[in-house]
Amino acid sequence: MSENVPVQQDSAGVSGWFARNWLLLLILIMALALRAAIARANHVLQGDEGAYLWLGKTLMSGGGYQFFGRPELHYTPGYPIVSGLVWLVVRDLELASKICFVLFGVLTVLPVYLLCRRLYGRPSALVAAGLVAVSPALTSYTIFYGSMTEPLYFCALLWAVYASILAVEEGRWPAFALAGALFGLAYLTRPEGSLWLAVTVIYLVVVCIARRRPAARWLAGLGILLAGFLVVAFPYLLYLRQHLGYWTLTGKSWMAYVQQITLAEERYVEFDRMSWALDSTGHEVMYHSPEKFTRHSLLGEFLSDPLLFIRHTLQDVRELDSIFLSKRVLPFFLLPFIGLGLFRAGWDRRRLRQELYLMALVLVTSAALAVFTNQLRFYLGTLIVLLMWAGHGLVEFSRWAGETLAQWVRAEAAGRWARGVLVVGAVGVCAYYLAVQPAAVRDGLAYQHFYYKEVGEWLKAHSAPDARVMSRGAIVAIHADRFWVPFPHAGYAEVLRFARENRVDYLVVNQHEFEVMRPQLAFLGDPSQAPPELEPLLIHHSEQGLTIVYRLKGAS
Repeated sequence: MSENVPVQQDSAGVSGWFARNWLLLLILIMALALRAAIARANHVLQGDEGAYLWLGKTLMSGGGYQFFGRPELHYTPGYPIVSGLVWLVVRDLELASKICFVLFGVLTVLPVYLLCRRLYGRPSALVAAGLVAVSPALTSYTIFYGSMTEPLYFCALLWAVYASILAVEEGRWPAFALAGALFGLAYLTRPEGSLWLAVTVIYLVVVCIARRRPAARWLAGLGILLAGFLVVAFPYLLYLRQHLGYWTLTGKSWMAYVQQITLAEERYVEFDRMSWALDSTGHEVMYHSPEKFTRHSLLGEFLSDPLLFIRHTLQDVRELDSIFLSKRVLPFFLLPFIGLGLFRAGWDRRRLRQELYLMALVLVTSAALAVFTNQLRFYLGTLIVLLMWAGHGLVEFSRWAGETLAQWVRAEAAGRWARGVLVVGAVGVCAYYLAVQPAAVRDGLAYQHFYYKEVGEWLKAHSAPDARVMSRGAIVAIHADRFWVPFPHAGYAEVLRFARENRVDYLVVNQHEFEVMRPQLAFLGDPSQAPPELEPLLIHHSEQGLTIVYRLKGAS
């Protein structure tokens, strides 16, 4: 049975609050200290993270929602707005990113605690909060392999789920509005937040019908929820409509799908070509071209080869166990506790509703994401729910231990034994997660492209502020604080024309990337083979081969 007994108010005022919540405060301090320690490590603004941060800086500097002169139609603006506000204060993109990582990572612990306290009681809430506070997948994995949108996303998402349960169970209309607004923020941070909203809407409808509530009342609540979502999300939806000509939740679904398939099949040249080849005009790369939206669609991709769609989706589903069941994500020894947390005690109607809601969130969103990706960072919301169940399972196990010992010792002693088992179990799992953190950080550091950061910092010190840098990705330009021009996947003559057309001053080439993805341009990875119009200025050696900065002679 769920424990929903109010906490006894044994004292009043601030001191009484601290006396009742000191353990939760200790968990929050642990979450803060761990994330702050990890954030001190060297870090590269690579991949999506750098793009989000640059968008935030541009937006807060008055440049609008655009990425190096192009309207941004792939990345949602939630994290750029939040990180941009932090950047306004600290004036450092990397520091702004790390502050958001620490702050929202800690704030995610609170809705986990409140959710579990409402569903299972305070002991389970404390254990689950502790697991989320120290999980390597939610800390060191996120900062090194994620896009850094994850902490804000999960913070908004878990608060939205908590508000939704309050709305359903207590019928509070402000809770409906708050849940909708938080789902809106989650969607603006990551488009898949709309999946959680869809599951929640269906859950609300089913519960209201099953409980035979007045139709006008639950329809009003549902309307308030959707209105809260639209208040937050509609400006961006309208922005997409104005630029794309049709209503959509995201502009990146087709690209995400086809990129995942080519990567899964290790067709790296095709992967690079579909993103960075020149469009039919020859003046823009496909990733930023309007043709990507007018000539391609996700539905069209599905219909063109449905067997391919089914095969890759099933392959991603089959790989979910390997995604979750690892010593740094969800070690095998936690699986029995998840089972105990779910099924040791019988469910009353209230818990049935709440558990089915959580299960639907886990199953529906995971199945939908499997269409696009098998990367762990997209499934971390599911992991948080699993850790909630595992935390409650540890409590149920300790109760079982107490009930068993009661057959052999006095009841009072059995209670102490049960509490002891819970403390040892909870502390043991948290200590295990903390013990594997150093290795996770080392692996994360090895994944960082420090050579790009170092090259970018060199360019920042040795180029004019208005210089233009052409590279395969924007990492170098972002670290250099210079204007970025995409390096097209094309023959050298077309590359040179595109570079001069876009007034490029510097070209950055990584030997390994070009050998794997652009064999027709692999000669640029050897300065001795460089064409006469390219002057090598910097040759940087790393484990990924040479990274060369060329100056384009005759550039304006």
